[in-house]
Amino acid sequence: MLTFKLISVNMSKKRIIRVCLFFLVSVIVIQCDDDFKPDPEDFSLDEVIDGEILVELNPYGIAPLTALTTFQTHEKVRVSVEVLGEEPLKKNWGTFRTSHQIPILGLYPDTLNRIVIGLTKRNLGYAADTFEIRTDTIPSFFPDISIKAAEIDLMEPGWTLCSMAIGLGEDYASYPVIFDTHGKVRWYLAFPNVSLGWITPVERLRNGNLFFGLGYTIYEYSLLGQQENTWKLHGCSQTHDIIEKPDGNFLIPIQKFNIGTKDDHIIELDRNTGDIINEWDLRSVMDVDRSAFVNDSFDWLHINSVWYSPEDNCLVISGRNQGMIKVNYENDPVWILAPHKGWGQSGKDGDGFQTSDYLLTALNHEGLPYPDSVQSGDFDADDFSWVWGQHAAMYLPNGNLFIFDNGMYRNFSNKNRYSRGVEYEVDEKGMTLKQTWSYGKERGRDFFSRIVSDVDYLPETENRLITAGIISGVPAYSTIVEVTHPEKTVVFEARLTYKNMLVNGSGWGGFDINYRAERIKIYPEKKRGYTGITPFLE
Repeated sequence: MLTFKLISVNMSKKRIIRVCLFFLVSVIVIQCDDDFKPDPEDFSLDEVIDGEILVELNPYGIAPLTALTTFQTHEKVRVSVEVLGEEPLKKNWGTFRTSHQIPILGLYPDTLNRIVIGLTKRNLGYAADTFEIRTDTIPSFFPDISIKAAEIDLMEPGWTLCSMAIGLGEDYASYPVIFDTHGKVRWYLAFPNVSLGWITPVERLRNGNLFFGLGYTIYEYSLLGQQENTWKLHGCSQTHDIIEKPDGNFLIPIQKFNIGTKDDHIIELDRNTGDIINEWDLRSVMDVDRSAFVNDSFDWLHINSVWYSPEDNCLVISGRNQGMIKVNYENDPVWILAPHKGWGQSGKDGDGFQTSDYLLTALNHEGLPYPDSVQSGDFDADDFSWVWGQHAAMYLPNGNLFIFDNGMYRNFSNKNRYSRGVEYEVDEKGMTLKQTWSYGKERGRDFFSRIVSDVDYLPETENRLITAGIISGVPAYSTIVEVTHPEKTVVFEARLTYKNMLVNGSGWGGFDINYRAERIKIYPEKKRGYTGITPFLE
């Protein structure tokens, strides 16, 4: 770890710099920059800074493109930092303080980064200067990122966070990555143990930190790489998803041990105590023996996402090997969204209610049911298809469902291969649904991702972000596309071309994947609901 001390001394409007070097891995230079004048200066930094400025590159050892700046001031000031470059990143802190711990995020790799630090007094007096930080290269096995489209004025603001995992042959090494609109990696986590495994999913909490699950543990990390919290699971392991409820509790799909099946339970974990306060057993509300789509009595359901509906306290659950189901807090079924073929009795022993009573009927745009061949899933209509091996289901603000339809075994075959983001309008009283929008079918096999993948609603623009997590090819790749709604105009597209030697393997750990992608503003913002505590969130 590198620690550097800046000692401010007035000497012909310049400073005397002393640098303490502890490791010869990277070089940080803190210096006066007479050429850069970001704004008219009303005072000198020397007048305000009390003692030393400390700059630590990668302060917690796993976030190489971050730094932490710590210093004191004689009077209360507010601070701004800006990483200069092709796509500059600036952050202003609005609170006046005398004690400052400032995270510097979004450094460029393999670069002598120039960072502007600015101080503003209460009387709006301003001073600024620059320093430089040398960073190392990113790992050579990271995918190549190419930007196919970037209409900045039409895009959702922010950068793209990927839940990326590198195949090791028998396991995965996970590297959450954020890249900018030019395709430059500007942040990533590098865990010390490469056999850490496949962490899922990497998403943002309302307090600005990131969280994910791995095996028996749920982790919370700051973007500086500091582990903020952990929650231990007992008698089960986390799989595929975690959702933060408005009250701060977590909904977690799990694999429960020694029950003869897998990936068919969900728990609610109390964030403060770590206790399990509710549990949903999907075997009691679905047909465990249904084999029309996937014939696997052990992994019969394969829950890969859960979404919470606060309006009615219900869960919308994606079971890749069966379809979608909505249940209430007491685990009573509301509806099932899936092809109609093969549904029988619920219950682990098949002695429950008739599940077909809860199937949604698909309607065309005139409000008429499609023929039985479409309802069963044997054929698609021109303007309708069910979801097949789907991921990442969510509710939109308009009340519709938005889902990544992988297209796995579409129409119970391997012939009709395409993936898409699809939107459905569900009428719970009438037990019907209509397909209202989709994107991806028109791209054919170039967008076909049989597994993983993601969709997101982008709130500022109302655009849709659709991620095909792994598309077969030599080499394989992932495509992330942002389109307007409803026009389907592509305003952003990135391709992550995998280059790991194992990328064309098969089986667990035999290829690289991009499980999900999110559009985020790298510096956290306040959000309503449970926020917890983080020192950098204002």
